[in-house]
Amino acid sequence: IPGKDMTSSIDLELQLYGELLMTGKRGSIVAIEPETGEILALISAPNYNPNELVGRVRSRNYTALYYDSINKPLFDRGILAEYPPGSPFKLINALIGLQEGVISSATTLTCRHGFHFGSLTVACHCKGGPLNLKQ
Repeated sequence: IPGKDMTSSIDLELQLYGELLMTGKRGSIVAIEPETGEILALISAPNYNPNELVGRVRSRNYTALYYDSINKPLFDRGILAEYPPGSPFKLINALIGLQEGVISSATTLTCRHGFHFGSLTVACHCKGGPLNLKQ
């Protein structure tokens, strides 16, 4: 087919490793090269075998995937899902704190069920109480 060449920035080894990590899980992994913005890996889980959507059983298989309301394999979590903006930054800040020696793996923080500023509260999803980095 005539057209222009397309170059993918996906790192195959990283993509396959991400898919392995997401086996049996729901969620996504998006790895971005900070200097260029290139997408190195884009994983959405659970996924499905696209070969199930060809041939005589296409309609039946698509219907089963479409109505899977628990796993939602047709929903591309890496592109379409919305996550609270603070959640990824907790990991980044923790890594910076560890690297700078400001915190250790034994450091605990007390969760007050969200961030409070004046009358504004941005709630979190944790159980509260003292939490370490693993929790």
